[in-house]
Amino acid sequence: TKGATRRQQHTTQQSHSLAMEEESIYNLIPHTEAPPPKAPLFKSRFHDPPPPRRDMGTMGPLHVARPEPTNYLRRGAGPMSQSALRTGSASSSTAAHSTRKSLAGGNDNSNGTASREHKTAKGPTPKRAELAKSMHAALPSPTTKNFVDANKTEALRDVPKKKLKEEFNYLQKKDYGEVPGYLHRVQQEIVEEKEYLEMQERERRQANFHGPKVRELSEEEKQDLVTALKAKWEKIRSVYVKMPMTVDTISQRMKKEEMENQMTSIEKDITALSKQHVYVHEEE
Repeated sequence: TKGATRRQQHTTQQSHSLAMEEESIYNLIPHTEAPPPKAPLFKSRFHDPPPPRRDMGTMGPLHVARPEPTNYLRRGAGPMSQSALRTGSASSSTAAHSTRKSLAGGNDNSNGTASREHKTAKGPTPKRAELAKSMHAALPSPTTKNFVDANKTEALRDVPKKKLKEEFNYLQKKDYGEVPGYLHRVQQEIVEEKEYLEMQERERRQANFHGPKVRELSEEEKQDLVTALKAKWEKIRSVYVKMPMTVDTISQRMKKEEMENQMTSIEKDITALSKQHVYVHEEE
């Protein structure tokens, strides 16, 4: 009975907690899922151990002693103080003197070549009088030329400059807007060349034609033929217009078609005669 009572209480608590979770206002807020924990870094058992650590290998000693506050830099005890500089200059001059002495002593048998090499290339300092004399020689010599009179003479002898020519206004020309004469000549040459080529082509066709002889109709013959064809066409048209609108018999229909064919043929002939060059077979 106790176990049943406990189970019932546990079930009641779970149902109550679920009801509370469903009815809670915080359930409306979206919950972010926590990322899963990362797996531990893999380390191989065959990995080489790190090299032994060296003291002061890269950045100095590990532990540096702090300076004592009472042992500060005193006045006149620095590396750039007057006493240090005097001591350093004296020691350097002594070392240089000893070096020159050793070199001079070691090269006594070389006829003084080493000593000449160590001599300075500069000459002696010039005197004040010599320096003034050299500067006076470098200055230009004084002149007695009168620049005012020279400028006047040059201005009198100078030739005046020519004035710039005024720009010509092409809009005021006499032949402005007209066709140039050379264009007329070029156009005439083109027409003559075209006629010459047409004449050569006509002669070539006549020379290569092996059938019946042909000749070119003159303008008068073409006009006569066109006039005759127009009269014939007008005559056929007058008859064609007088025919009834409705054609019932076969003979009337055939006659109408024949007149239409004749008028169409006459129109084609008139169009052919309207060309610039017309050739006809010459009768023997």
